[in-house]
Amino acid sequence: YFVYWEDKYELRTPKAEDTEELGKFFYEAFSNYIGKTKYSLEERTSFVRDYFNNKSLDNLLLKASTTLYDKETKELIGVCLISEYRGWPLVSDIAVKSTYRGLSIGTRMLKKALSVTRDKYSGMRLFVLCGNEAESVYHNLGFIAGVKLTDLYIPAEITD
Repeated sequence: YFVYWEDKYELRTPKAEDTEELGKFFYEAFSNYIGKTKYSLEERTSFVRDYFNNKSLDNLLLKASTTLYDKETKELIGVCLISEYRGWPLVSDIAVKSTYRGLSIGTRMLKKALSVTRDKYSGMRLFVLCGNEAESVYHNLGFIAGVKLTDLYIPAEITD
């Protein structure tokens, strides 16, 4: 893929020293998440810390990852972290600031990741909840549905 970025954006490679900023970004990006699990700021920051501590993280995966800033406002507006899972690159986390959604930023970050990893890997993984509004973006990029996971519950035993 050729990925075009307007001059108003600044692309950077994620760095471990940005852990707190990235954790806060993901926490805020997913603050309106409607789902079973809502993670705290500390948990989101811990996920980012775990990303940087992953032993399989190498220069290629970091190069495939993106932190995107608005040059004018200097604010972080998009993050895509690529790691490795079971021998394949994995979209560990991806988010776009709500006021920048609909501008194909997420699509372009994924295209960048796919382009950078293309010579070493023939595919990429991501995990997404069924019904996530970004599912169509993933399908349009060529991701195909894999195994669908289901939550199973044991009903509480009622005693009289």
